[in-house]
Amino acid sequence: MKRPVNWCILFVCLFGSRVSNGQRLTISADGYQRWEIIQSQVDVPGPLKIDPNNLRFTYGLSVSYESGRNGVEAGVMAYPYRIDLRFKNFFSGQTGPSNIALFTLLYRRRLLVTKKHKLALYALAGVGVGHYRNDKIQYGMGTVSVNGTVVYSDHFDEYSTYDRPVVLLPVTQFELEKSLSPRLFIRARATYVFPNFAGFARPLEEATYSYTYQQQNGRGTLTDYGNGSMVGLSLGYQITL
Repeated sequence: MKRPVNWCILFVCLFGSRVSNGQRLTISADGYQRWEIIQSQVDVPGPLKIDPNNLRFTYGLSVSYESGRNGVEAGVMAYPYRIDLRFKNFFSGQTGPSNIALFTLLYRRRLLVTKKHKLALYALAGVGVGHYRNDKIQYGMGTVSVNGTVVYSDHFDEYSTYDRPVVLLPVTQFELEKSLSPRLFIRARATYVFPNFAGFARPLEEATYSYTYQQQNGRGTLTDYGNGSMVGLSLGYQITL
């Protein structure tokens, strides 16, 4: 009788020590809205203003392990990239995004926790690694007519200047976590992705454009280095170890 009791005591002590250390494993489904930062170089100033921001939806999965205040997180996301030609308060020429399967490895650090409101604040930093697809898209002439008169015509060439197979994007992130139940949680995330480090300051993509609007011309180049900010939500499940 003593042996089973001793085993039970040992199990309780081990389990209790792990809980007190705050060890847990989580898995979450993530969704983000991404703002790409497009740099614009205007060769011939025209009457239309270029909007350098592209909005893209990003989604993925992540798994994290925490012990006390520290932890590590691994994830994968469909990271979109593709230059759009956007004119503020006018119209835009767009195409669907290409996606990099971006694998992320982040260090997690809990900054603050409030038991009353079941909130926790985290800071994360690490890298995202993915395989780049070198695509090239060319657009022909497009026109817009009003009462039979062409008021706008454009030409847009989109191409890649990055010829390496691997993309390396440093990542920083802040995260606010809210416990919904002993197992479920929701996270609000704010992320910034730095330019492609493996490219040594070479953009992932560039696009040249030219247009004519009511007999006024414009021409320039847009470049995308892969960087930008993201905000999103995660819904997850946690297991206490």
